[in-house]
Amino acid sequence: MTLKSGAKRKQTSALGTPGYAPPEQYQGNADARSDLYALAATLHHLVTNRDPRNSAPFAYPLARTVNPLVTADTEYVLERALKMSPGDRYQTARSDEA
Repeated sequence: MTLKSGAKRKQTSALGTPGYAPPEQYQGNADARSDLYALAATLHHLVTNRDPRNSAPFAYPLARTVNPLVTADTEYVLERALKMSPGDRYQTARSDEA
């Protein structure tokens, strides 16, 4: 799902696990990019063994500073997917997205 400029987001319930849910979800404004954020939060936890529920909200250290075995490409993907602003994240899960 790609949102065009000025597109209206569907209002959703403000539910989610702290540390995994993106900021906009707490305002009831989740969309497909919110799911990508939650997936990235889960993957970050898996590759770093750092539970985001035990840290400041929305604070993710670079994965390789926690686990040097994480590749630079993986770290880049996680960093982009965990941006605070949905517009700065991946807009879709398509592999051909620039």
